[in-house]
Amino acid sequence: MKPKTIRELTPLQLKRLKKDCIINSFFLRDYTNRYGVDPSEACDFFMGYLDYLEELMREDTPQYEDDWFWTLFDKYDTQKNLVNWWFYWIN
Repeated sequence: MKPKTIRELTPLQLKRLKKDCIINSFFLRDYTNRYGVDPSEACDFFMGYLDYLEELMREDTPQYEDDWFWTLFDKYDTQKNLVNWWFYWIN
C-alpha cells in the first residue's frame, strides 16, 4: 500500500488511525499505523489534537485547571472533535 498523508484519510480512517497510535506518547514508533502515514506526521497531528481538546475544555469550563485534562478527556475525545481538528489541520 502506498503511504498516505493525514490529508488523504477519510473520517473512518482517522478513527482507525487513532486506534493504531498511542496518543500522547513521545516515541515515534507508537505512531506506526496501517495507513503508512509517517509516524512524525501522526504524532504532530495527535499532539495538536490534544491541544485542540484542551482549548475546548477551557472554553466550556472557565475554572479549568491543567490537572483536569485526563479527567475530562473521554468527554471531549469524540469522532466529531477528531474530524473538526482534521478540518483545521488540512486547511
